[in-house]
Amino acid sequence: MTELELMAAFERCTLPQEEFSHETHVRLAWLYLRKKPLADVLSMVTDGLRQLTAHYGVPGLYHETITCAYIVLVNQGLERTGRDRPWSEFAAANPDLLQPKKAALLRYYRPEELDCQLARDIFVLPGHGSAG
Repeated sequence: MTELELMAAFERCTLPQEEFSHETHVRLAWLYLRKKPLADVLSMVTDGLRQLTAHYGVPGLYHETITCAYIVLVNQGLERTGRDRPWSEFAAANPDLLQPKKAALLRYYRPEELDCQLARDIFVLPGHGSAG
């Protein structure tokens, strides 16, 4: 699937659920951040993921803190590696972002902070989530 096809499938909620891996999430953030400012991408991707998980019938899978934190980390990685570099170079320079879900965030968050309902519902800063 080309980059444009991936973005179109995401926006139209036609991306098959089995193809929507963690790497696909990161790659979508990378694609949008290469074209648009961070604030716009945060809104576009969070809205798109909410729509997509609802379309899949699993709206409870959406997690605001994980989504926003990864978008910010991808943006930071783009600044370090260069926004004009291909995906393969970005991925090679930022392997931590492609590790299994949440791995890159555990440098900043305690697991219980990410597992709490507050962090699912809204973006919380590290040290500001609450277990429960």
